[in-house]
Amino acid sequence: MLDLTNPDFELFVPGEPRPKQSFQVRTVFGKVHGYTSQKIKTWNDIIAFYAKTNFDKEPFDTPLEVNLTFYLSNKRKVDCDNLSKLVLDAMQGIVYNNDNSIIDLYIHKIINKANPGVNIQVKKKE
Repeated sequence: MLDLTNPDFELFVPGEPRPKQSFQVRTVFGKVHGYTSQKIKTWNDIIAFYAKTNFDKEPFDTPLEVNLTFYLSNKRKVDCDNLSKLVLDAMQGIVYNNDNSIIDLYIHKIINKANPGVNIQVKKKE
């Protein structure tokens, strides 16, 4: 049951949310190479930076409930699971030791052309 009225950690990260998709593939001189796009790497680094800057405790090591609200600047089709994967991976080792401690995950997408970003709420489950 979603109850994040008093989250243990809350953070808004401004910027256009990016999905973490499978590796992109390209061929260079006949060899196939997998890579992650620079936009995805940058978004990951921004989230990690905001988390490090705003979370001054030891990473949580208890069951967690997480609520992610993505504010997208347009109606492009983007999968919730790919959006959440990048955010959860970026905060691993900073806000929590491992994202496998997340037992409840809620994801929302809202169109907000003026203020894109992601609002992150984390609450320890007792």
